[in-house]
Amino acid sequence: MYARVLLDVYARGAREHGIRDGRTGTVTVIQRSASGLNLNVHFHTLALDGVFSEAHAGALEFHPAPAPRDDEVAEVLATVRHRVQRQLARRGLEPGDEATAPTDRLAEESPCWPGS
Repeated sequence: MYARVLLDVYARGAREHGIRDGRTGTVTVIQRSASGLNLNVHFHTLALDGVFSEAHAGALEFHPAPAPRDDEVAEVLATVRHRVQRQLARRGLEPGDEATAPTDRLAEESPCWPGS
C-alpha cells in the first residue's frame, strides 16, 4: 500500500517536470524477526529516487527526482495513514475499540506471545 503511494508520487513529480512516460520501481523485503529472533514482522523497501523514461532508439534514461520538501513528506505520510486506517476499518480491526475488536486467539492460547 505504501509502495503504491511512493510510485504515484514519483510518477506525478515526473509529469510535473515534463516527463510523461516516467516509470519508477520499488523492491520490498519482509523481515519476520528482530535480531533476538523474536517475532517482529516489518518491511524494508528500496525505492528508485527518480524515474526512467524511454530515450532514443528504445534506450532508457534515468531522471533523478529532486529532494522531497517537508510538506511533500507530510502529504505522503497522511495518504498512507488514511489508506491504512481505511483498510483496518474494512476488516474491523480499528485500534482503540476493545469492545468490538476481534479476539487474538493466538495470544489467548500462547501466554508467552508478546502482548499477552
